[in-house]
Amino acid sequence: MFLTRYEIKRLIIALDFSDFDDKLIENIFKMSNHVGIEQLYFVHVVKTLDMPGSIAEKYPDLIAPQDEAIKNQIEFNIQKWNKEAVETRYDIDVLEGNITEGILRWAQIKNVGLILLGHKANRTSLGVNSGKIAKLAPCSVGFFSGQMPDTNKKIGAYRFL
Repeated sequence: MFLTRYEIKRLIIALDFSDFDDKLIENIFKMSNHVGIEQLYFVHVVKTLDMPGSIAEKYPDLIAPQDEAIKNQIEFNIQKWNKEAVETRYDIDVLEGNITEGILRWAQIKNVGLILLGHKANRTSLGVNSGKIAKLAPCSVGFFSGQMPDTNKKIGAYRFL
């Protein structure tokens, strides 16, 4: 058995607008310099980007597209934590459709090495979407469950051959 260094250059961080997102964003930026990540893709998937007709009728002056509002909120959350990792590039992508299919498709399109999902500590099992993503992903899948330890050491992933 050989041990080879496996570098993760591109990473998807799946966000769901839970309180857990802040912890996830904070810790990914703390870690990104140590791991050598070149590109982060913050991804949020919604079932539909269409504004319900009842809201459009009630507020006809409301013209901001839903995806831009979501991107702005994610950007605001990122700016709170992106202080140390200014050289780490990132994109914010809002996808429409099924959560599992959207994340898996985006992982293939962006050719990522890791999909990072939040895993709430009070849950005893993975959610339906997380489980499907873990089984079907074209890359590694990581589950973040809380605080990452402070470290100045190089963190790396290894593949056993």
